[in-house]
Amino acid sequence: MKVFRLLAIVVTTLLLTMSVSFASSLYPPYLNGDKNLKLIDGHMGIAYYYDSTSVVNMLYNPPYYQLAVNVAVVPDAHKGNTAISRVIPFRFYYNIDKPEILLLNNNTGYPITYLHPDQPLSISRVRLPAAEKAFHQVYNIRFFDSFSNEFYWR
Repeated sequence: MKVFRLLAIVVTTLLLTMSVSFASSLYPPYLNGDKNLKLIDGHMGIAYYYDSTSVVNMLYNPPYYQLAVNVAVVPDAHKGNTAISRVIPFRFYYNIDKPEILLLNNNTGYPITYLHPDQPLSISRVRLPAAEKAFHQVYNIRFFDSFSNEFYWR
């Protein structure tokens, strides 16, 4: 019985690992081959592309920083769709001393939520990769360093 349980756990782990690597290959790494539109997340057929041309440095006062960036949303990207359905503007506040990232309201500048790699994906999905990518692009520093090397190099 113990051998059966162990075998079931191993098979389940392998299947989950294979499905994660398969899912990441569903979405093109760049939208329409444009190296400025980089895949940062994909979920349930929707791909999210970071627009590296949209980054605005709103505050540089070390250890405090504030950046704004746009993320393009492409539904049915796993089926080959490349049409952007909407663009999400994000505004992030960084404090290197803590370290912490705050998602800010675009209009008022007031904090909406904290972002951290240990949070559930329901809070951090799309937002944290966009914040990390923007900080690395502007300052060439990995804020949380919680993504793969390929994520930062792309």
